[in-house]
Amino acid sequence: YKRQVSTQSTWGVNVVWFGESLDSDVLASTQAAMDRADLALVIGTSAVVYPAAMFAPQLAHAGVPVAEFNLEETEATGVCRWAFQGKSGEKLPEALGISRAELAAAAERAGLLRRS
Repeated sequence: YKRQVSTQSTWGVNVVWFGESLDSDVLASTQAAMDRADLALVIGTSAVVYPAAMFAPQLAHAGVPVAEFNLEETEATGVCRWAFQGKSGEKLPEALGISRAELAAAAERAGLLRRS
């Protein structure tokens, strides 16, 4: 991921804008993480925007259980063990059995989110 952006909330996330390429080091580290994965969560446009869209089918075909969180079905939905349609900010905590605040705290501890 390339940069942190501001959002209307107090959180920012790292993103790659449409039309930009992912750094080759990012793709290599992604592949290494996929090789070690026991479970994959595919959230939002990751299921429809390449190169990330190829990750769910690749993992599923390797026998890794994949859970998809998206507003609607995608081309990847059929290969996912679980598919949750709706807002990921609501469906993800629900699927994990935790509150949104607990999810945000865990993501911040993991370095996935930072206070803006």
